[in-house]
Amino acid sequence: MVNIKKITKKNGITVYREQIYLGIDCMTGKQVYTTISAPTKKELKQKREFKINKFKENGYTRHKSVSVKNYRELSELWLKNHKLEVKPQTYSQTVSELKTYLLPVFGDIRVEKITLPMVQVFVNKIANNPNPGSVSLKIILSINKRILKYAVKLQLITVNPADNIIVPKNKKNISQKKELKYFEINQLKQFKDYLDKLPNTFRNYYHKTLYDTLLATGLRIGEAVALEWSDIDLDNGYIDVNKTIVWSCMETNSPKSMAGYRKIPIDRNTVLMLRLYKARQHQCFYRTRLWW
Repeated sequence: MVNIKKITKKNGITVYREQIYLGIDCMTGKQVYTTISAPTKKELKQKREFKINKFKENGYTRHKSVSVKNYRELSELWLKNHKLEVKPQTYSQTVSELKTYLLPVFGDIRVEKITLPMVQVFVNKIANNPNPGSVSLKIILSINKRILKYAVKLQLITVNPADNIIVPKNKKNISQKKELKYFEINQLKQFKDYLDKLPNTFRNYYHKTLYDTLLATGLRIGEAVALEWSDIDLDNGYIDVNKTIVWSCMETNSPKSMAGYRKIPIDRNTVLMLRLYKARQHQCFYRTRLWW
């Protein structure tokens, strides 16, 4: 119900005043009201319509949009938030893909100048480039879409130009299955023979133990390097995988997903190998302490 008040000021001038509801602020989720005044009811109605339309044009928010020069500055703002939402290894991969593929193309372009045809040309070009691979292609397109979606939220643009793009199917990848790389039996024997012939230094012993553990368990290299002795139960014969190495900063972090947490059984030969390595590691550490 319209609640218009007639107010007479001290100077004798009469005005009409009304509190109007503009809508829900999309940035805060709160109801937005404002008060308007006009000398006549007709002007008050015009002002009411103007305020409501202005609120709609502003993207249903009273918050002013952020000013950015180009796509590069927009990506930097988006990365600050993205870093808080993902694991360090995912963030590092995002920065790498952004610098390699997206910034060279869109970096210096004003965000409002980026159109759907421009994005489609980029997608077509990168889809026919064999270097990124199918997984990286999806990641690159996802990063670009999320950055431009962030531009919509900041009211820099009204529509995300990456929303309706068509991702071409790579006929070459469809017709040819990706060949899995693995050791043949003779290659595996050759590799293990090479490890056995290395000089008996602790460094070589470490690498031999590492590679033999990888071969015996199927662990990822980052998971194996991150292992501590508390993660290896030699009595019951299993490895508790609960972290991985972030290569960009050489720090440990939790697995990217819950599936990364798992217990892997190890056979007797692997248990014996790890026991011998642990004993030699302790011996080398003890000698180092005595030397210092």
